[in-house]
Amino acid sequence: MNHATIRRTIVINVTADTLWEKTAEDFGGIDKWIASVADVTLHPTDTGDSLGTERVCVSPFGETHETMVVYDEANRTFAYEIEGLPPIIAHGVNNWTITPEGDASSSIEMRLEVEFADMADDEMKTQFEEQIGGLLGQAVEELKHYVETGQPHPRKLEAMQS
Repeated sequence: MNHATIRRTIVINVTADTLWEKTAEDFGGIDKWIASVADVTLHPTDTGDSLGTERVCVSPFGETHETMVVYDEANRTFAYEIEGLPPIIAHGVNNWTITPEGDASSSIEMRLEVEFADMADDEMKTQFEEQIGGLLGQAVEELKHYVETGQPHPRKLEAMQS
């Protein structure tokens, strides 16, 4: 196994349009709601196009550079390449898809696809998948709380105190 796909999905009690606004359209605002991101710097493209926009996220794990590679408003999907992941990862892309689930709710799927570096043994791969799976699970919970209440999740509030 040289690659892995880690998925997390949650239903959120807001419209798909609202969820799109809070995630894709506010690409630089992830630090408002995700506990593991302390700060974000957004680097828009010169043309103002969403494709190619980069955000730099600062977390307790270090700094990641995330560049928008898919931005499909009609199908409510976006994706970004991630640089700065642990050295056992050669390449990573996080895909987000928003699906209407009735008039006033929608689901969001985060699908992280990674290619492991040659140095990664099976134990490292399993440990990474477990840790990242847990973080993605927390991320969708934190997003749900933020979008539904307008307030950061308690984990985010605690992280802001640290």
